[in-house]
Amino acid sequence: MAPWRRSVQETGGGSLSITLPKGWAKTQGIGKGSPMLIVNNEDGSLRLIPERGGKEKEVSCAIISNSPTLVRDVVGGYLLGFDIIRLESSEPFPGETVAEVRRAVRRLSGAEIVEELPRRIEIQVLLDPEVVAPEKVLRREGTLVESMVADASAALLSGDVRLAGSTAERDEEVDRQYFILVRMVRSAIRDPEITRRIGIHPLRLLDMRLVARFLESSGDEAAAIAGLVGEVGGLSEKTRNLLANLGNHALDLVRKSTSSFLSIDPSMSPHIFSLFKETRDLVQTIEGSLEDEDSASGMVVSKVIPRFERIAENSIDVAELTPSILVSASVSQK
Repeated sequence: MAPWRRSVQETGGGSLSITLPKGWAKTQGIGKGSPMLIVNNEDGSLRLIPERGGKEKEVSCAIISNSPTLVRDVVGGYLLGFDIIRLESSEPFPGETVAEVRRAVRRLSGAEIVEELPRRIEIQVLLDPEVVAPEKVLRREGTLVESMVADASAALLSGDVRLAGSTAERDEEVDRQYFILVRMVRSAIRDPEITRRIGIHPLRLLDMRLVARFLESSGDEAAAIAGLVGEVGGLSEKTRNLLANLGNHALDLVRKSTSSFLSIDPSMSPHIFSLFKETRDLVQTIEGSLEDEDSASGMVVSKVIPRFERIAENSIDVAELTPSILVSASVSQK
């Protein structure tokens, strides 16, 4: 759409004013006396936002037809911020499909099946993006991933299958926190007033979305490590100590990179990058020690090592987001 051009007028008392485009004002329901918010952007431009505090929130509905991608479409509708997700089919839904939908909905925080008929299933999402604080969601996700990495490492060395199972179960809760944050970000993109009301800059919110994705990926890696518990046989004491050290490094990287991002503290970055280098060196040392292990155990350890590496790489990606936030903040204060 082409921009409108207006000339600035001077009113009484030295104030300056411009007129609003008539068509735009009509579309937005703006008339004489309508309250407007004027936001000063970091680049010096101004943003006009109609104040809609008195209007009821419109309920958005996604209608999804039965297909092989039905469950994936349900998750997509949730992430896109729809309030109601209605599933329809010309034939009764198979029992297996209904069960899959139920499992998917359980993974989506705030989502409930409110109607279940043979040819129609309606899901309602009662999650207000302005009620849940993004920082709390991200901190919760980070804490879950930390516990998963710690327990996956401990279970791997002890052969504790029960602890490994508990670790894998937490992966579903990590997904729930990730989905909440993605939904919040997309809702804020559709309605810029949300970021103003929750007091978070849109760029910061987008960075949170990235961090949540890195954490979710690290949770998947920890769950994969837990899945290999029981396959590792009698390792030498040297290799066991090296693996324990590798697990501790991965845990420290997750904890410190997440803390650095949430506290916007770049002073932690040098230590985090130094820790990452130590992790890389540890990986090389472990790979060299596998020649002394039996082939079966060595093969399992060779599957574990890349998982810890990816956790470390995800943590570095999180840490690298902190400096850019500070640059943005310093610009806004000028």
